[in-house]
Amino acid sequence: MVRIADAALARPRPDLAPRPQTELSTTTIEPVAPSGRGKYVSLGAATLVVFGISYWLFGTGRPGVDTNKPVAGAPGSVVLDVLPWANIVAITRKADGAAVTTACTVTPCVASLPAGEYRVKASNPNFPDPVEFDVAVEAGGVREVRQSIPGFKAEDEVSKILAK
Repeated sequence: MVRIADAALARPRPDLAPRPQTELSTTTIEPVAPSGRGKYVSLGAATLVVFGISYWLFGTGRPGVDTNKPVAGAPGSVVLDVLPWANIVAITRKADGAAVTTACTVTPCVASLPAGEYRVKASNPNFPDPVEFDVAVEAGGVREVRQSIPGFKAEDEVSKILAK
């Protein structure tokens, strides 16, 4: 026995029935560029994103001090080159006359000294007179000083060598 309520369920309803397939349309949808205020809002948002990423990559993690600037009290270097060569007899501070010790004993050499003014005395046993000169050392700087022993003439030394 079929009830009326069951009969309504058994019949297909026209709005749920499968529809026959029709040809697909070949229309294409083209993107539309934003115009007016939307265009400027999107450009502003993109600019903020670029600035944010740039700040994150390059603006953070940097020290608050200039690392290229010499630190006060940092030693400086002096390249001492006395011709033809010389023993470093003494390096003294000009401010108080105190002797400074370095590993620089024979020229050419590099002396690492605290910033300040110094007096250098160098001698060569083959020449009677020593050479004395002043040098200023800047913190973190490098200075090259070239001096000749009094009485040293390169031409004379070359002649002596060639005469042998």
